[in-house]
Amino acid sequence: MHLWHLLCLLPLLSPIGHAAQSGDFTYEVVQSTVTITKYAGPGGSVTIPATIDGLPVTGIGTNAFYHSTGLTNVTLPNGVTSVAEYAFADCSGLTTVTIGKGLASIGNRVFWECAGLANIAVDVLNPNYCDREGVLFNKEQTTLIQYPIARVGNYDMPNSVTSIGDGAFFEANGLTGVTMSSNVTTIGDSAFADCGALKSATLPKSLTSIGGGAFRYCTGLTSITLPNEVTSIGEYAFSECTGLTGITLPTGLISIGNAAFLSCTGLTSITLPNHVINIGNLAFSGCSRLTKMYFTGNAPTLGESAFYASNGATVYYLPGTSGWGSTFGGRPTMLWNSQVQTTDALFGVRTGQFGFTLSGSSNLVLVVEACTDLSNPAWSPVGTKILTDGSSYFSDSQWTNYPARFYRLRSP
Repeated sequence: MHLWHLLCLLPLLSPIGHAAQSGDFTYEVVQSTVTITKYAGPGGSVTIPATIDGLPVTGIGTNAFYHSTGLTNVTLPNGVTSVAEYAFADCSGLTTVTIGKGLASIGNRVFWECAGLANIAVDVLNPNYCDREGVLFNKEQTTLIQYPIARVGNYDMPNSVTSIGDGAFFEANGLTGVTMSSNVTTIGDSAFADCGALKSATLPKSLTSIGGGAFRYCTGLTSITLPNEVTSIGEYAFSECTGLTGITLPTGLISIGNAAFLSCTGLTSITLPNHVINIGNLAFSGCSRLTKMYFTGNAPTLGESAFYASNGATVYYLPGTSGWGSTFGGRPTMLWNSQVQTTDALFGVRTGQFGFTLSGSSNLVLVVEACTDLSNPAWSPVGTKILTDGSSYFSDSQWTNYPARFYRLRSP
């Protein structure tokens, strides 16, 4: 057969991967099935056709409905088996999504920046996905895939959930609080990013991993405690959380990712557990109010510009730890070696008060706290002392008002 015969026969073969147009849809045909690659219609309520040109519609391609701001409702027929990443991203008018029983695959961030999304419904016969009160889960309800970000108020997560998907709550600006399942082990990348109204997040003890950008730009978040099982904090995890004034890091923490706390301008002090061995690039850069960083272990490996523009920070380290010099990451260091002198003449009762001498590094600032019951302590600050020239005397004139009085030292 001559070459020209082959060329003449090619148009008669089944189309494979060619682009075509049908009404408002651009599509491709692969192995006799249709994937919609672009929607160009006016919006409103759209039902994806079950067939185009006699072929079954089985897929919605990447960015297929991107920025279709007029789209208000969309229904996926039973024959659609896959929806690619960002398929409905930036559809700001989209309020309701109805998913048929055939859907088997959903790409990342399918409903990214769909500010009006209020409800997701899934056919009860779908073997892969389900909805619970309009929130999208996998069938077993172990992974929370997409929260309708137009909702306002608090959200209590089902106890079946073990993982929160990438971008699951991204830009849920009306979300004010979330109580996570007691079984959650992982929080995905950007899971709660840009939730500006989020004021509280209860993290379970089961949590082991916090993804990159997980709480980025959560400007309303004021404090958070990370469970001890968390060993790493992803890059940008809490960056730009400008309202964050307090964070308790887990004792098992090993690694802090790049820019994890970038521009957390509300932070004034932070304590680094003794297992931390790596702090990434720009990790605490731009923390303009950060004045005290307490390291309880050896000096970790430090990324480039980790403390850039955190110009007021002093690094404190404990006796017996290694790797410290006069500066660390460009910030001055100070040995945290405070002691109560119990053998000198100033220790004990003197003229109606109880007192003792504090010693340590020059200009070290200490807070003295007291309580009345060590079995159930409720510590309260009773004085702040600066160790000018390495020492300072503390006295408590209220000690006679209590049957017992116990003291301890802490950082400010």
